[in-house]
Amino acid sequence: MQKVLGIFLVVGLILAGFQIFSPDGSVSSNEAEKSDTQKEESTPQTSFQFSSLFSEITAFIDQLKKESGSTNVVAPEVLTDQELNELFQQGLDSYNAAEYENSISQYDRYLAANPNNSSALYNRGLSKYYLNRYTEAETDFDSAYSMDRKNLDALFYRGLSRFGLERKEEGLEDMNRAIDSGLIKSYAFAERSIQLGILEKAKESLADAKKAVQLDPEYPRAIFSLGFAYYASGKYKDSVDSYSKVLKLLPDDSISYFNRGLGYAALKRKAESCRDYKKSWDLGYENAEKEYKDSCK
Repeated sequence: MQKVLGIFLVVGLILAGFQIFSPDGSVSSNEAEKSDTQKEESTPQTSFQFSSLFSEITAFIDQLKKESGSTNVVAPEVLTDQELNELFQQGLDSYNAAEYENSISQYDRYLAANPNNSSALYNRGLSKYYLNRYTEAETDFDSAYSMDRKNLDALFYRGLSRFGLERKEEGLEDMNRAIDSGLIKSYAFAERSIQLGILEKAKESLADAKKAVQLDPEYPRAIFSLGFAYYASGKYKDSVDSYSKVLKLLPDDSISYFNRGLGYAALKRKAESCRDYKKSWDLGYENAEKEYKDSCK
């Protein structure tokens, strides 16, 4: 109702403006001089009235636009339980295919309709994490864990995200809490092992890597973490052997080739080292190019 009255007000103001600038009747030639004088004397007042009216009209129209914009709220998409389940699975399938952007879009739709699903938040966080969008990933993992304190995977990956954000002490604290609370999974010990190795805690890193392999002897990331921990501990032959096992499972893993090359270099086996650097470079690992050019000329 207020908008309707406002529109009539605008129309009234416009009509008033026309009355000011369109005087009734025409001026005869006998009154021309007088008429000109009246125009000169009244020009400042007329200009002021027009400016004032124009400002009021403009301000009112702007207000209408704001009110109109504030009411254009898009309603959440309504999905049936079956549609929600299908959308959740689509997001999961995209994640497993490493189509992380698609997975995020699908979980965005899912969470718009069902925002309190801890698993969906966790899954979306994983895709963001593997796209190195650590701040967004941390937010999703934090929300997932806040909703469900039993979701220790979310707590653990919040820690990994904090490592990615260079908040290493907070990250390690989250990872420790998750494992101490019962997250006894190979991936958790493998990832903590790698981070401990980066923090130059070689003994603890090696213990975690061995635990990861014990929990799942065929898990490539666990074996990778063992190679990483052996290298950090100065056990270069064991490191090379571990990376060779990884490459049997993942023959195109560029980082394993590079890391095995470092192990060969530490063992003074230059030819094998350079071969691995070159293979890693060919597979797209950028650090390998520099190492190859610096070490293999």
